[in-house]
Amino acid sequence: MKKLLTMMICVTALSVHSFAQEEEVRRLIREFAEMPNTPTPERDELMQQLLAGLRKFDSDEAFPVYYKILEEKFDDPKYVNRIMDDFLTFDGRNIASRGKQEALDWARRLLREKKQGQGFDRGSAIKYLIAKGDERDFDLIPYPSWRETLAMRLAGTNLVEHSPLAIAHGPFTFVPSVTNAGPQAAYVEAIMRQLWIHLLKKMTPEAEVYNACGQVITMREQGEIPPELLAMVVWFDEDGNPVCNVDLAKYGLTMPEIDLPQKVKDEILRRARPKVATASLPSAEDEAQLTTNHYPLTTTADTPPNRLWLYALVPLFLCAGAGLWFIRKKR
Repeated sequence: MKKLLTMMICVTALSVHSFAQEEEVRRLIREFAEMPNTPTPERDELMQQLLAGLRKFDSDEAFPVYYKILEEKFDDPKYVNRIMDDFLTFDGRNIASRGKQEALDWARRLLREKKQGQGFDRGSAIKYLIAKGDERDFDLIPYPSWRETLAMRLAGTNLVEHSPLAIAHGPFTFVPSVTNAGPQAAYVEAIMRQLWIHLLKKMTPEAEVYNACGQVITMREQGEIPPELLAMVVWFDEDGNPVCNVDLAKYGLTMPEIDLPQKVKDEILRRARPKVATASLPSAEDEAQLTTNHYPLTTTADTPPNRLWLYALVPLFLCAGAGLWFIRKKR
């Protein structure tokens, strides 16, 4: 009986914690939406505080709340624009992310249903689809040069210092190809960074080199990037070790060692060893069939199941357990 009570108390604590997290995310987004449009030092300081508050949450915690807010506020550009910015910042610019499917579906819905003149800023949604989308998004991209960027990713090209979607790490920028979407992209990015440093040292022993405009010289200014490296593919063997289709030693490069988060390592092993996985992963065709033409998926891998019924039963079980315990003790 004591074990049952302990378990029920733990479940109650978890449900209260989850509710508190959701309310905090909602508060931060609401304060963002209510901020004045006129830039002031006070407004800039408040924005930094709110962004710091949102960064405390993992995307797996914050994004399901974002989806609920979008369901309620999809006609309010202040809420939609803020959340689309966060989709781009916290997932689109996360090198190792495969892309949150429900977030991508909301971005697609925005581009289909909302117009720029209605107060909706479509730029973040477009960039998010370029960074994490697929062939379904090609016709949604309004600018030819931006469609070309997505086309290059779809064709297997890793984008290095390529406008308009530069994910900045100082003077070096990188966006992985669609083939490399996921944790393997962190290895491709690290290898390309090795090449950038190698070329820089080859030009001069100085720590930094500047061009005529006073800007740090980019990789493309240092020399032509080998096409073989631009089309490089990294994957994981059955033991979860990264391998690639390029002889890195030929360019004086090595496979980097990256300390990925444990949940990412677990995902890598699960995908690398499908026979021992607890559940099979959906194929690309299955995911495409689950995606509707106009509305986001209602159930995705990054959306936790609704457990409200479980939380409602917790107080009932606690009362029943406590009653039985007191009756037993009285006897």
